[in-house]
Amino acid sequence: MKINKSPVLTTVNYGINDFEFDQKIEYTSKKFENFSIKNAKNCKFTVNYSILSPEFLIKQNHNFCASLVITKSQTEPIILQIEPNKDNNVLVDYINITAENFVNASVIIKYVSNTKVYCNSLINVNVTENANLDVTVVCELDNQSTNLIKFTNLVQENSNLTYKIIDFCSLYSVQNFSSKVEEKSNSNLSCIYLGNQNSKVDINYVQDVVGAKAVANITCIGALNHFAEKSFKGTINFVKGAKAAKGTENELCLLLSPNAKSKALPMLLCGEEDVDGSHSSSVGKISDKELFYINSRGIDKKEAVKIYVKAKFNSVLNNIDKQLKEEIIEKIDKELDNE
Repeated sequence: MKINKSPVLTTVNYGINDFEFDQKIEYTSKKFENFSIKNAKNCKFTVNYSILSPEFLIKQNHNFCASLVITKSQTEPIILQIEPNKDNNVLVDYINITAENFVNASVIIKYVSNTKVYCNSLINVNVTENANLDVTVVCELDNQSTNLIKFTNLVQENSNLTYKIIDFCSLYSVQNFSSKVEEKSNSNLSCIYLGNQNSKVDINYVQDVVGAKAVANITCIGALNHFAEKSFKGTINFVKGAKAAKGTENELCLLLSPNAKSKALPMLLCGEEDVDGSHSSSVGKISDKELFYINSRGIDKKEAVKIYVKAKFNSVLNNIDKQLKEEIIEKIDKELDNE
């Protein structure tokens, strides 16, 4: 089956328009209850198991549905941790987050598992007028797992959405992100990913800029080791009426192994003349000169690679919760130790 289609098709020779998914789409009627939430004091948080989902791959019932409505500003991040395990190894979840008017808040969603699991997720975010919301999603699943995740967002007038995705890639890691960015609003998406072993990674990000003086940015930085493969499709779409809107798109992939493969397709679509957009994409390995420089300071090659990768990731890591940053750095070190 082909999934995660690019919004604009290219020549088939590029092999990047969609993702060949050869696994079974799974579902279970077993309720998923292995989760926890912290710091939700200014929120309305509800869970149920009977909502028919929006269409994602196929129409299906979710076995975990959560609604988080943030009614007042707060300084502490709201943390939702979801932990599939061998007894609850199929997760089909729908998470809906709303930041009400004039709210300033941050949310962290963590998917964590140390056993092979199947996750098919939909996270929907609505940032209402004059609100500011920071969302961080961390995927730390077993490297034999399947992780399909779709993000849909509405960024209303004069609001700000800052989104960070941190993905320790599973065997199958598929991301689909779409935002509608209205007048005088900002939607900033940053992603870091680390692919190991035989990871197959497919990333499809689309920011639809529909309002005047809106801003949309995409930054994607990753590293691939062993036999990992990645396709990146990033699109900023300036819809007619988005006068004086701005958008930037930057993608960087480090190849840590001669067997790793990367494809990238950054795109700007313009239906409005009065816009300011730019994009860039680069791929490459750590140069011998850079490694020699670090080695000359008495640091061995493995540690040098860790330092280099974390330095590239820092532009994203420096903007997340301090405790979470420490956890992520520890996880990066552990993953890069697994040669």
